[in-house]
Amino acid sequence: MSDERRILADITAELGATPTALATTKAQRKLDALNADAAGLLERRVGVLASFTFDMLVPPLRTRAYTDGFRFDVYNAPYGQYLQELVNPASGLASHQPEIVLVAVRLQDACPELYYGFNSLTAERIDAICGQFQADLGGALRGFRSRSHARILLTNYEQPVYASLGLAEATAELSQGAVIGRMNAWLRSLADEIGAAYIVDIDQVAARCGHARWDNAKMRLLARAPIAPDCAWDYAGAVTRVVRAISGRAKKVLALDCDNTLWGGVLGDVGIEGIHLGHDYPGNAFRALQMRALELFHRGVVLVVASKNELSNVKQVFETHPEMVLRPEHIAFFGVNWEPKPGNLRRAAEVLNLGLDSFVFLDDHEVECAMMREMAPEVLTVQMPGDPADYEHTLARLDCFDNLTISAEDRQRGAMYKQEAERAELRQGATDLDTFYHGLEMRAIMARNDAAGLARAAQLTQRTNQFNMTTIRRTESDVLALMNAADSDVVTMRLVDRFGDNGIVGMAIVTREGDDAVLDTFLMSCRVLGRTVEQTLVAWLGREAMARGAKRLVGRYIPTKKNTPFGKFYESVGMTLESDSGETQLWVCPLDEASPTLRLPGYIDIEVQEGATRTS
Repeated sequence: MSDERRILADITAELGATPTALATTKAQRKLDALNADAAGLLERRVGVLASFTFDMLVPPLRTRAYTDGFRFDVYNAPYGQYLQELVNPASGLASHQPEIVLVAVRLQDACPELYYGFNSLTAERIDAICGQFQADLGGALRGFRSRSHARILLTNYEQPVYASLGLAEATAELSQGAVIGRMNAWLRSLADEIGAAYIVDIDQVAARCGHARWDNAKMRLLARAPIAPDCAWDYAGAVTRVVRAISGRAKKVLALDCDNTLWGGVLGDVGIEGIHLGHDYPGNAFRALQMRALELFHRGVVLVVASKNELSNVKQVFETHPEMVLRPEHIAFFGVNWEPKPGNLRRAAEVLNLGLDSFVFLDDHEVECAMMREMAPEVLTVQMPGDPADYEHTLARLDCFDNLTISAEDRQRGAMYKQEAERAELRQGATDLDTFYHGLEMRAIMARNDAAGLARAAQLTQRTNQFNMTTIRRTESDVLALMNAADSDVVTMRLVDRFGDNGIVGMAIVTREGDDAVLDTFLMSCRVLGRTVEQTLVAWLGREAMARGAKRLVGRYIPTKKNTPFGKFYESVGMTLESDSGETQLWVCPLDEASPTLRLPGYIDIEVQEGATRTS
């Protein structure tokens, strides 16, 4: 692993959860010197349009981006010029050609009467103020969208520190909070309308920091810079949290130590009866951590145990201790032995078919954390604080597991990955691949333009980085539009085998261009690779296209840093390279029964899901 990754991991650990402005500035200088490729950083051009002075937030934003795996090249537009920058095709923003645009408009700045003169407003005047703002910002964003495919991040609107109506706020027919809530609802609908736009929940962050602490009155009045310096890291985190989710960089696995992390005490010394775990302190602190981990499990995060212990003793605790919240069915992999923990996580990554960069490791021991950062710096290592009472909060504040949506597959993912470990055992016992494939008893269920799979289809485009032939990110509204379009189909593939339902693991967007059926998007969850399901999906799509009159199947491939291991996939299924522009390759095959591309394996049964129809 490169030294650059280790440096990045060390600086991230040094910064901690709440770095000072000075620490942030010092760290940024070191981070700017890193080689982006060697450090595993994604470079992104970011434009910032703010209704307030954003200059002091740029350093924490860039530094926070580094710790989340990005290098931001930031264009910070002049204060208050957000409308002009959006509507002017020759603006500094347009010249920057941003991939991401942060529209940081405070309603306090744009509509100050709603905050500082609310009690004097009639309902009609409120409607007029809100309507004018909506027309101005909405029109500017729609115009910008017509010229740019950039992802747009919209900060929502904060509730006031002190409600103008005082106690009457709770019972007023037209309250200040209700009006601001209505504006936030409008902002969400605008984001859906313009597409590839996302809400940055600044109101939630301000509430978490404390609205009174969040607003720095002196700097707001003196320099129009209202965000308190000690809240700048939280503001930056709210932004990078969304960027990470839309870039497919969410973490997927939480690896947990046992002794003094999941329970108090050393199991080998005190035995199962002596560990601290229960409803009184400190046992309830460890139980609270487990409850938070279980919440993540039900949100789709895969749980792994990494502990220096005797496996039989650890499993006895998971199986029999009456106060354990986490049980064996929640754990996809037990890496419990006396070997170094980085090696156990590498083994877990192999079994689960996931990259180490999707792992988060929690441990109370300073040496174990240092070893993990040294030997596996791509893992996000979090050392637990000294007081177990702070454990739950430490895990809760980790925002690296975010997805834009939660699908049915997410809620079952933990169980699915546990099944994956059982498949690995079957693979080890099989004498050859053919025996292994037949032993899996696989069934692929294909669905075309199925609204029930909409959330998962969009999520796959956002989260899948490796086996993703074009890496085009799409929202649910984007996918729905493709489902409803006359010249395109969205096909999802669900995989079921003897160990259970893997959920929707593959997706393709097929467009019709003359006599060609074009794979505009083709992706597969890495946890099912190695079972020939990816070849099966291509073959089925080709046969369907041939039945509908297409003469050729065309696969697009856009190389990225992540998907290069699969750059020869289309060649491996018998397709021929027709063109290579340097940015996009086109692979083709004629559609006829003799084509090897259309060959279906005998050990995967294929079903076409009934009732999968277009929806409006």
